[in-house]
Amino acid sequence: MVDGIIIAPIGLESEHLVKASNKGTPLVLIDRFFEGVNLPYISSNDFEGSLEATQYLINNGHKRIACIQGIAGTSTNSQRIDGYKKALKKNKIAFDPKLIMGNDFGFNNGYTCAKKLITHLAKTKITAIFSLGNQITLGVLKALKEEKIQIPNDLSIVSFDEQEYCDLLFTPLSTVSHMNENLGDLSLRILLEQMDKNHKSKPKNVVLKSKLIIRDSVKNINNKN
Repeated sequence: MVDGIIIAPIGLESEHLVKASNKGTPLVLIDRFFEGVNLPYISSNDFEGSLEATQYLINNGHKRIACIQGIAGTSTNSQRIDGYKKALKKNKIAFDPKLIMGNDFGFNNGYTCAKKLITHLAKTKITAIFSLGNQITLGVLKALKEEKIQIPNDLSIVSFDEQEYCDLLFTPLSTVSHMNENLGDLSLRILLEQMDKNHKSKPKNVVLKSKLIIRDSVKNINNKN
């Protein structure tokens, strides 16, 4: 018998949320949303964040960029993949679908994919990894450490999701920061607007800006022989 719900969806199913909303329960989605589903949300500009991160790698000479993704079909993953593809297209770099790997935002996904990439490094000729989530990145970092792959001398890496530890690593990690410190206030405000019977207008969806934080995990290989 709650008065309202602020929820961060983790899967692809939205029917239960739509059902709750239709029954009159105020809802606000945070971080993710569902395409074609009329539920208010607060999300980050994942497309622009991914575009900027991939462009940064390209500016540093990287053309063979592996992308380790999360759950295909989720709004966050789809926008980040689209940003990655857009940057490649913008720079006339051929898109190789084999360089997109992974199936969830978990640690094991990053670890397993990184192991595969390292095994076939000579074949794929990748010079950089773009990780689409911080848990994925932790798995990648473990795999690289086990295989004695040095960042960024052997392989460059950029990660989505800024975390406090990113600046504390042996090689500080370049990341895309996308969560706003005002997220809680914004989501509560939208929720209260739905609960206010005197509030006539429909809740507006909010898209927060993302920001690329540049540190030391990307090597400039433009002058590489």
